[in-house]
Amino acid sequence: MRRRLFSIARVLDRALPWLGGAAILAYACVALLRIRYPFELEWMEGGSLDHVRRVLEGKPLYAEPSLSFTPFLYPPLYYLVSAVFAKLLGLGFGALRSVSLLSSLASFGLLFELARRETRSASAGLVAAGLFAACFRLSGEFYDLARVDSLALALLLGGVCLLRSASTATAQGVAGALLALSFLSKQTSLVAFFPLLAWAVVSRPKPRLACTAAAAAGIGLALWVLHARTGGWFGYYAFALPAGHAVEPRRIAGFWTEDLLPLLPALLLAAGFLAAWRRRRDGAAFAGSLLLGALASSWLARAHVGGWDNVMIPAHAALCLVAALALGAAREGARAGTAGWAGAAAAAAPLLLVVQFGALVYDPSSAIPGPEDREAGRRLVEGLSSLEGDVLVPAHPYLLALAGKQVHAHLMAISDVLRAGESETRTRFQEEIERAIASRRYGAVITDEGADYLDAFVASGYRPASRVFDRRDVFWPVTGLATRPDRLWIPAGAAE
Repeated sequence: MRRRLFSIARVLDRALPWLGGAAILAYACVALLRIRYPFELEWMEGGSLDHVRRVLEGKPLYAEPSLSFTPFLYPPLYYLVSAVFAKLLGLGFGALRSVSLLSSLASFGLLFELARRETRSASAGLVAAGLFAACFRLSGEFYDLARVDSLALALLLGGVCLLRSASTATAQGVAGALLALSFLSKQTSLVAFFPLLAWAVVSRPKPRLACTAAAAAGIGLALWVLHARTGGWFGYYAFALPAGHAVEPRRIAGFWTEDLLPLLPALLLAAGFLAAWRRRRDGAAFAGSLLLGALASSWLARAHVGGWDNVMIPAHAALCLVAALALGAAREGARAGTAGWAGAAAAAAPLLLVVQFGALVYDPSSAIPGPEDREAGRRLVEGLSSLEGDVLVPAHPYLLALAGKQVHAHLMAISDVLRAGESETRTRFQEEIERAIASRRYGAVITDEGADYLDAFVASGYRPASRVFDRRDVFWPVTGLATRPDRLWIPAGAAE
């Protein structure tokens, strides 16, 4: 019986690299098929495009919130890198998604390299990368979107890879610089790599102090420059506003009981690997530090109102890596003919990973917009260009640029300010919105189905005139908040 189990385990083990490769190929096909889609795949992509447009125009990203422009709550690096791509490829979603696609592929490569080094097995590396690629749907289908997440992860993993392997102070300094750049892409990276820096200082203090020093110096210098150049507004958006957002108590426990449940096989493998830390103390301490930081980063973001599936990306990447390390340890046990727990792990690890791959299977076609969505978007832009005067499209201001009209602040950025608690800044901003609506500054307003945050404001000066689409099945984003332009409002008292 024992021999039969090990025979089955060997067959499953040989299949794992193929499953990993198939998952990477499936993701790459989806990303390439939708990279040139001219409209949003997710409702905040358009806001990212507006940020890059502002960089190219030489305008500041961080200033007092206004209807003209209010930034998202992220540091500037992704927008700066995307602006370089936009200069080369043209301003559009293709340039921004190219940054994310390349970043996600880099993350696959770094996960492969980390697992290969730790296990001395290329197939374990392919399992780590492929398992993370298979988490594409579970992570909200964000890997290739015009959002900050993939760049932040690639820089984080690049720093981790160097931190783990480099022995010279110079290389460790580069690792620290990469970690600082990850923070400048998404500030929750600071939580993710803090336990790793603590492990580095304890395990090999002399060379790895250079990493900690470089990370601290890079972050400190960047914060000083951003504070000075923005008059303190960067700190307001990156730290003060997120701190003022409410926590959802249900998600504090739900992170562990719901969000991580689809990765239960990987969790079991990771727990088994860390439980046997005496066999490989340094490797287990490294993996445990990485996993702790990634889980804490995702948990913190998920617990706050507005934390979407994309905040789980660091946790998913770390879990996939540690699960692959567990596979490598199980293979060692099988080669040594170890009995007891190690022998059981050698048989169970491939089975658990095959089950995990199976649980993450998704339909790639559902992530790709159809030709009817393109046509609906084209007609919408034509309709916007025919409206007189400035138009307010709170959830999709990027559409106005396509229609040749003035762009304004994005609804998500507006709501971030208005739901952050009482302050003079919030009061001034709300009064500006109320004045704009009361004075009927805009010739028309288009509100969303599924994102009606400003409807109460709009109703004070406008009345509904017509629906934007006559079909219920077009122009929905394929991921993220399910919202699309829904209702045209015209100034109260205006003729149809």
